Amino acid sequence: MDDTPIAVRLANEGVPVRAIARATLIPSSDIWVQLEEAKVTGTLLSMPDADWPSTYRPPVLNRQTQALILQQLQRLFTLTMAEASILLLLLRRSEVPYPDFPVSPNAVRVFVYRLRARLKPFNMSIKTLHGFGFYLPPVQQKRALELLQGRT
Repeated sequence: MDDTPIAVRLANEGVPVRAIARATLIPSSDIWVQLEEAKVTGTLLSMPDADWPSTYRPPVLNRQTQALILQQLQRLFTLTMAEASILLLLLRRSEVPYPDFPVSPNAVRVFVYRLRARLKPFNMSIKTLHGFGFYLPPVQQKRALELLQGRT
C-alpha cells in the first residue's frame, strides 16, 4: 500500500488545496504545510491551485447515458424516478447542498428518508450535513457504482 499522505496523492492528481481540505476535514493551512514539505522531499510534483475555478462544474452526462443510469438505479435499489435522480446526484458529487436538488428542501428530506430505507439492505446510508444538505460517503459511492457495474 502507498504510504504517501492522501493530500499529496490528491494534489498530484490536480485536486486543489481547498478541495483536499474539504474532503479530508483538515484545515487548508495544514494542507499547505504538508504539501510544501512534500514538494521539498520530491513526493509532490507541483503545487496545486488554491481551489477550483469559479466556473468549474462536474462533467455533464448526456441524456441517454443519464437515462440508462437512472433505470439501473431504479431496478437495483427499487427506487422511483425522483429517488433515483437524487441518488444519482449524491453519487456524482461529494456533497449536495439543498439548492442543488431539483425539489424543495422539505421534499428532499422526504426522498432522503425513503432512500435511506432502500439503501439500508446494501449497508449504505446517506449522511446529513445539518443546515447544508446531504452526502454519500466516498466508500459507499464506490460500493453503489460497483453494484451498478455488477462487480459485487
